[in-house]
Amino acid sequence: MASSIGCGLFAAATGSSAATAATMGKVAVPEMEKYGYDSGFACAAVAGGGSIGILIPPSIVLIIYGMITDLSIGKLLIAGIIPGVLTILANMLVSYLSAKVNPKLAPKGPNTDFIEKLRSLNGLWGFILLIIIVLGGIYAGIATPTEAAAIGALGAFILAFPQLIKDPHKLIDSLIETTVTTSMIFIIIVGASIFTMFLAIANIPVAMTESIINLDSHRMYILCMVLLLYVPLGMFLGPIEIMLITLPIVFPVLTDLGFDGIWLGILLVKMMEIGYVTPPLGFNVFVLHGMNPHVSLKRIFGHSTRFIAADLIVLLLCILFPFLVYHP
Repeated sequence: MASSIGCGLFAAATGSSAATAATMGKVAVPEMEKYGYDSGFACAAVAGGGSIGILIPPSIVLIIYGMITDLSIGKLLIAGIIPGVLTILANMLVSYLSAKVNPKLAPKGPNTDFIEKLRSLNGLWGFILLIIIVLGGIYAGIATPTEAAAIGALGAFILAFPQLIKDPHKLIDSLIETTVTTSMIFIIIVGASIFTMFLAIANIPVAMTESIINLDSHRMYILCMVLLLYVPLGMFLGPIEIMLITLPIVFPVLTDLGFDGIWLGILLVKMMEIGYVTPPLGFNVFVLHGMNPHVSLKRIFGHSTRFIAADLIVLLLCILFPFLVYHP
């Protein structure tokens, strides 16, 4: 349950699912194993929690979605808060009920008092302050998402500075990794832009929109078909690639059917979250297996199904009660 909260906090600082799963998998899983937790269950809990990274603000995926669809990035980030919190609570509930039904999955550890728990947070206050500054700046209208990202990068550098003095190679490694990741994203954007241009020349989006709108099917049926498409895509591709390839076709169709663009963005991201932990190619599960190679993929996937069920329940709530995806 603590790892689910930890994943949410780390996601709020990075906006990346893979980074959340990798970091928490390296930190939380060995700690759980130390107290006798089932390794497959521990990895599945972090894999499910790590997928929150693409939904909790400041989600990189929602920012890309806003850029492609020309929607307000601020509203998209706000819309992700309640579904993100619900996902964290759902994952915690699954962990709690699983341990109650089968205590061998997560045996009780030693009791600690409230003061001891509070002291354990000493190293987190700077981290939490950074999240508040970045997200607070966006929601208060003080800074744009781009400006808030720059402030966040500066704040992270200041927090890491004592460690960088001791080991300057960490700064070099992080700069190299950032350069590689940024270059990869821009290459994907260029490729997807060319792909989108050819689609427009071939008049495919317009033709597909007209053909689907003319179908004798309820618009909710069409929405469900589109959402289901994102699960297998989430197994094979990263969320940015999926957005860049599919949105030029899917977004005009669904908005012409009368669906709200911001609400759609949250639903699509939720489906990609599910794809991240769905067998046989759930990306986050492979990340967790890479961090903990002694735990087999079969065991992680076996336990991940319960967290997939939690995601589906949250998705259903967002569909049935659109006001949960709040945007002013």
